[in-house]
Amino acid sequence: MKKVHIIVTIMATFLSASLLYSQNSRSVYLEFLGASNGIGVGYDARFNKDGSFGWGWRTGLGFGYSQTNMMSFDVRNGGFGVTDSGLHIHNYDQSFRLAVPLEINYLFGKRASKFDLGAGAILCADRYTSKTGAKPYNEIGAIPYLSTGYRLVTEKGFVLRAGFLTLYDTGGNNFVFWPHLGFGWAF
Repeated sequence: MKKVHIIVTIMATFLSASLLYSQNSRSVYLEFLGASNGIGVGYDARFNKDGSFGWGWRTGLGFGYSQTNMMSFDVRNGGFGVTDSGLHIHNYDQSFRLAVPLEINYLFGKRASKFDLGAGAILCADRYTSKTGAKPYNEIGAIPYLSTGYRLVTEKGFVLRAGFLTLYDTGGNNFVFWPHLGFGWAF
């Protein structure tokens, strides 16, 4: 519970600081893949008064679903998939994810087209389910990432974001490249 309070305090501080600045320093967008891990909404704001370049931050809320082939091992008595050694093996074939990205980023460029570079973490709440009768499994964690991309903000406020995330997969101990695409509005 203490972690939730810290995260909410950080997000509220960033939000109140961004409201002090000029027009076009904030944007809201619909994101596909990327830090949303499926589909989500994002909020981005600049720390400087110009709002069109420089340091900023982003957060959002995303939802993901996948059909997986994950196995979970359990040493408790009873249950599904008991082996001769007493070890239980559960097969999960679906996963649902709630994702909250937190990122610090920098926009390079002074015109409508910008190079977007960022670093952050995706706070994840996952639920794994099985059609075979295994008890659902929940997991909470964070995935660190680097973001590289292109951002277009037109004079009328249309925002286009496209690029790649480099995620660090702690479970597989390797790096994963994940594309992202977003459309929205700057204000």
